[in-house]
Amino acid sequence: MRVVRLALTALLFALPSAAALAQANPPDPGKTAPNGLTQQQALYDAGVAGYSMMSGLTKEKDGSWMGEGNKGGGESRFKVDPSGNVTPLP
Repeated sequence: MRVVRLALTALLFALPSAAALAQANPPDPGKTAPNGLTQQQALYDAGVAGYSMMSGLTKEKDGSWMGEGNKGGGESRFKVDPSGNVTPLP
């Protein structure tokens, strides 16, 4: 009986810890989703590449995202490919 009580007590302490660990590690916005980047991931990647004040973000058929933003003191267009690489556009 004592062994069962100890096992139940250990289980009661372990369950909340597992739930806390699951919540402590949110998904990284830089990781690729199965069907390409999400809009939030594309915005994150463009921000890491130095763009700010981003707008007009649209998803293309190939899974890339196109948008506009400020970089280097001026407004420019950019493309974020499905792998998260950011390329300036003319």
